[in-house]
Amino acid sequence: GCTSQEPRDDKLLATLVSANIGTTKPAEVQLPEKNSDTAMVANQPVTWGLQQLVTATLQQSPAIQSARYEWEKAIEKYPQAISLPDPTITYTYPLKDAATSADMAEHKITLMQEIPFPTRLYWQGEIAKTEARLARLAYERTMRDVVAKVQTTFYEIAYFQAIIRITGQNREILRQFVQAAEVESGKGKSVFSDLL
Repeated sequence: GCTSQEPRDDKLLATLVSANIGTTKPAEVQLPEKNSDTAMVANQPVTWGLQQLVTATLQQSPAIQSARYEWEKAIEKYPQAISLPDPTITYTYPLKDAATSADMAEHKITLMQEIPFPTRLYWQGEIAKTEARLARLAYERTMRDVVAKVQTTFYEIAYFQAIIRITGQNREILRQFVQAAEVESGKGKSVFSDLL
C-alpha cells in the first residue's frame, strides 16, 4: 500500500552511480575546491572521480531534493484521501443577561459527520496512489537527468584537460625541434628552412 511506502532510493542511487561508468576505473578530473584546506595546503586542485561527483551531486542537488520532497508530499496525501472528512461540533446557547434553569434546555451541542458515497474514498485513494507513483517517477527521472548532466560535464572537462595536456606536449616537442634546428643551422650543417 501507499501508506507504508517510504521514499527509498538506495538501489536507484547505486544504479545511477554505476550507470555508464563501466567496470574499468573512470578518468579523473581536477576541479578547484572552494574553502578546502587540502587544496590550499597542497596548492593544487582536488582530483575527483566520476563516481565521487555523481554521489555528491545525488546527495546535494536542489533539483533532486525538490523532486524527493514532491514525492514525499504525494505519499502523505494518501491517508488524507481515504479518511472521512473532519467532524464538526457546534455549541449554541442563549444570549440573555440572566440564565434561568429553564434556559438550560436551549443549550445545544451538535455533532455532524459527513459520510461520502461508499466508493468515493476508494477512488480518492486510488488517485492519491497514482499521484504518488507519478511523483516517484518524476523523482527518478530528475535523478537520471542530473546524473546525465554530471557525466556529460565530467567527460567534457576530461576531454579539454586532455587537449590542454597534449597541446602542451606538442608545444614542448616543437620547442625542442626549434632548438635542434637552430643548433644545426648555427653549425652550418643544414639550412634552417629545410628543417622546418
